[in-house]
Amino acid sequence: MDEILGTAHTWFLESYQQGPYGDLVIRLVEGIKGSERKPVHVDNKVLGPYFPVTIEPSSRCVALRFKSVRAVFTFVESFDTGSLGLAMPQGKFVHRVDESEFRHFVGKATAAVEEYKGEFTEWLIWTEDQLFQVIASSPPEILLEATAPDLSIKRGNTWSAS
Repeated sequence: MDEILGTAHTWFLESYQQGPYGDLVIRLVEGIKGSERKPVHVDNKVLGPYFPVTIEPSSRCVALRFKSVRAVFTFVESFDTGSLGLAMPQGKFVHRVDESEFRHFVGKATAAVEEYKGEFTEWLIWTEDQLFQVIASSPPEILLEATAPDLSIKRGNTWSAS
């Protein structure tokens, strides 16, 4: 699963889209860790030094394509409380989820899981700036795209300690 994704330091959200009855496509762009540590200025404090992580013209772009999506929950990564009630095997950026509060919510609030014919799986996609929980008919297809990153997207600074 992480054959492509696991070769990068990190990933940022580039875009996502879903049409009616269509696939959910989450596009990610590679975050490249700099080679030189720099001090990080936060308010009146100096932290670090840390490695800057940036999106470069050479950053790779990937698409995660989910088919037969039953439910999607997404939110800004900085709002994560760590209490999503997840039970999942290890993974770096894409995690298969065995149990979650989201799954319970979907089961109580909708018939999306109850009336689904066939198997379904739940996935957590973690990026530097957005989290996704997806219930779909199968694992995502991960495709390396032959496109350049959108450098016009304004992003906050990201740093790596290691």
